[in-house]
Amino acid sequence: MLYGHESDYVRAYVRFDTIYTIHTNMNEIMSSSFILYLINIDKFAHDYIQNHLQNNIGQENLWGNGWNFFLLFITYLGNPNSIIYLAIGIILLLWILKRSMAVICFSGAMLISATVIYSFKESIQRIRPEGIIGEAGYSFPSGHALIAAVFFPLCIYLFKQYIKTVWVRRLVISLTIILAILIGFSRIYFGVHYLSDVLGGFLLGGVISAITI
Repeated sequence: MLYGHESDYVRAYVRFDTIYTIHTNMNEIMSSSFILYLINIDKFAHDYIQNHLQNNIGQENLWGNGWNFFLLFITYLGNPNSIIYLAIGIILLLWILKRSMAVICFSGAMLISATVIYSFKESIQRIRPEGIIGEAGYSFPSGHALIAAVFFPLCIYLFKQYIKTVWVRRLVISLTIILAILIGFSRIYFGVHYLSDVLGGFLLGGVISAITI
């Protein structure tokens, strides 16, 4: 009887090991398929937009187009270097309003954002696609998207109490969300980031905002 029980245990172990192996292999296959899927989407979005710019507009007329000029302004507005100056202004305003805790939280969120951008770029080292405008450094995550997902939600959270009219508050929130999305889109549009870079930046920035708020 003892040997019979041992045999049952062996068969059960073999079944468990087989199921675990299949589950592990399926996870690896699904992970690989998902990564390939993202790569294909990234490549398709990048190639489609760049071909559109080159074929329908042309490099020589790139900045003569009003839409392109508008997105160029948006992408420079969302530059982390530009956001730094805006952040300094926000910090000074909060200091004048005697909101010392808000100053600490806002400053901390911006410092954490800069650290996360640098850490991820240096650890992942994804090569940046060749775009219409010149950009240096690694690609993932998009610093523009991450900073936008931190800076604008925090500004809304910190200053919405000063906007008393409901429809004005909703309008400001809507315009701010649209601006953040446009900043991310402009990076894909000009070919300096892949779609997953921007989505990753928004996701990381959203996490930082949620923790701060």
